[in-house]
Amino acid sequence: MGKDAEPKLYTESDMRFLKEHVARLLSVVEEQAQRIEELELQVARMQRTSATSSKPPSSDITKPPKGGGPGRGKNKRKPGGQKGHKKHQRELFKPDEVDDHWQYTLDEADGLELIAEDDPDEDAWRVVQQIEWTGRALRIVEHRARRYRCVYTNRIVVAPLPEGVRRGELLSPGAIGLAAYLKGACHLSYGNIRHFFREVMGIELCVGLLAKAVAKAAEALAQPYQEVLDALPTEPVLGIDETGHRHMGQRCWTWCLQAPPGSLATNEGLGFSCFVIDASRGSGVVKELLGEDYAGVIVCDFFSAYRKCLEDMEHV
Repeated sequence: MGKDAEPKLYTESDMRFLKEHVARLLSVVEEQAQRIEELELQVARMQRTSATSSKPPSSDITKPPKGGGPGRGKNKRKPGGQKGHKKHQRELFKPDEVDDHWQYTLDEADGLELIAEDDPDEDAWRVVQQIEWTGRALRIVEHRARRYRCVYTNRIVVAPLPEGVRRGELLSPGAIGLAAYLKGACHLSYGNIRHFFREVMGIELCVGLLAKAVAKAAEALAQPYQEVLDALPTEPVLGIDETGHRHMGQRCWTWCLQAPPGSLATNEGLGFSCFVIDASRGSGVVKELLGEDYAGVIVCDFFSAYRKCLEDMEHV
């Protein structure tokens, strides 16, 4: 204020207005502070990687933008085979794989001659092979065990059934393998497996029977699976990775350990992959599978669990 200015006196209504205005401003500031905090949390979640959180390394891979990536225009190629590319066709089924065949000839062939079967320039037949669905791929086999009566004790004696027939009950080993494949490799529920057998195969099976069949398959695979586990510490090179998922609401991790071709002597040089499900993503899983003194090469994404294994194994 200037020298001659008189001090302004605020009335009671002016003071009430100022207090209400200040209160409104403080409320706005508080709301904005909360909003800033929420946005910072969202940004932090978006910027999390497998190195800064428990997220699997596979989640670090982002989907590329449509149109072939930055700096590239929209893909204008037509779908299907491109001009100039070599045509790819599947090979015909071999003669011993063909169940039936039909031959078609012309009724009137005046002025025409047959192309020789051994003609090097032309095929004698135009061949079209088709895979037919017969409507029922399963066979129903009945096993009969003869019953006898002992002439001395009147006791009933039954001829023994083969072990595979007796233990398999309604489903043969092949049908059990099919149910286990649909459950394990195709990830179908027991209800969907039941629908498959009913709608496609024409067989009505209950869910309990299918669950029992899958349990039998798991029991049969226990020994060869243990052989693969026992071979892991002897492999000179292993590729290892893990991914998270939930099972019955609980956090689990599926570990994949892959040996390159030529590693396992009993595998005829084809290599193998071993999957292990564990509740932990820590280094203890790797050390339990490979041992504390594993001296081979591990190919991995250098997640902290592997770095911890490296440090521990160096001190062994």
